[in-house]
Amino acid sequence: MSVRDRRFANAGAALGVAALVGAMLADAAETAVDPANSGKAAQVYAAAAHHHGRMLASAGLLLASALLLMPGAFAVAQSLGSRGRRVGLAGCLAALLGGAGHIALATFYLAFAQVPKSGLSPVDGVAFIDHVTNSHESLLVAPLAIAFPLAILLTLIATVRGRLVGRWLLVPIVAAPVVGVVGPGSDSAKTCGALLLFLVAAVAVLRAAWAHPATAAPAVA
Repeated sequence: MSVRDRRFANAGAALGVAALVGAMLADAAETAVDPANSGKAAQVYAAAAHHHGRMLASAGLLLASALLLMPGAFAVAQSLGSRGRRVGLAGCLAALLGGAGHIALATFYLAFAQVPKSGLSPVDGVAFIDHVTNSHESLLVAPLAIAFPLAILLTLIATVRGRLVGRWLLVPIVAAPVVGVVGPGSDSAKTCGALLLFLVAAVAVLRAAWAHPATAAPAVA
């Protein structure tokens, strides 16, 4: 790959990782703002009734995270050589699914935010939300939740495999999902911990690609 081609590839990688950083920041902000942050119907109804604005903000942040994740993963995959391309494409597929999951969740939030204003009693409103969230159709969407962090994981691993950064970066990348699953604290704390580690790795990739666009190690077969 020529110096000029490598410059354009690394610039694309930098822009893609910047979009991933934006997606992660939006996801972290949503975790902090979300007044429901639970699958329990009573808590969702209470959040919609007493924190309507935060429900709408959460939906907006979910949409933003989805719209940043998908082009970010594709931009990174496009910039990689053959060595990291396959992992990058797997990250793209996960990004499509994860983005769809966040869009679906945002749609639920926008709909549920209107339930207290629908004229239903609180008991009926809670029953309605419970029926929707536990229906077979809604449960089909549930596995998409794991695709969002999986897309970030695979995309960052692809940058290591493509030799945009050193292998040392695998430490925070691999540690992130471990913290997200078995880390201490609440689910929100685990999510924020995992996102923080992903952000550390993403910023390292961004700096490497942006600071030395023409001298980064070329991918080899």
